[in-house]
Amino acid sequence: PGCLHLAVAALAVLARLSPLASVGTPSIRSGSRFITLGGEDFSTGTLGIFTPALTELFTASAKGLPRNRFLLAGSQYPATLRWPRNVKRINHLSPRSHAAFYSSSRLTLNLTRADMVGWGYSPSVRLFEAAACGCPIVSDPWPGLGTVLRIGDEVLLAKDRKQVTGLLNDTDDAELKRIGERARLRVLEEHSASRRAEEFECYVSRAHDKDSPRPFTIAGTRASIVQQKEFESAI
Repeated sequence: PGCLHLAVAALAVLARLSPLASVGTPSIRSGSRFITLGGEDFSTGTLGIFTPALTELFTASAKGLPRNRFLLAGSQYPATLRWPRNVKRINHLSPRSHAAFYSSSRLTLNLTRADMVGWGYSPSVRLFEAAACGCPIVSDPWPGLGTVLRIGDEVLLAKDRKQVTGLLNDTDDAELKRIGERARLRVLEEHSASRRAEEFECYVSRAHDKDSPRPFTIAGTRASIVQQKEFESAI
């Protein structure tokens, strides 16, 4: 079931949020609009293994904006790929450096593997990491994303290169900062490891006894009603 899968997946990954949320802010270069990593600023960064969507949403966007700088970290990319000159590659990035990575970019691009899209309700570690750092996120669409972050308010969507470049060109820094901060507060309030553990216990209890009078609510969780209905219909 979609919601149960969300609970299990997030329970496994969200224990990593606390170090990211409390990490010291990376140094800010004087006169720079953005937090910097290694003394450099980037328009868009993405972290993770290769997915086919990378070609359209990241590489094509970089080609279309040659004056912008793009940062890519991750492994398992096909050797045949050719990167635009304005893309900087990092083959391996230690988890200790993830917060600085997200803080180095004006936007971070979250790309979802095909199997996770097929499952639905399967947020990646990167989504929570970036949100916990307050970095504005542009994500490819997938079922259940709106139950994790509010689309348009806490996360932006892009289906093709035109939408990515449009967001980079047309969204001002103040609005991006507000989006990133709203996502950060949402994740720390509703998607922490302790909150997900509470939800998981409720899901398991309800699945074990459908007639249980125990109320199926999580205080402070905006998506709890929607998740309750979807979970009950699934079981």
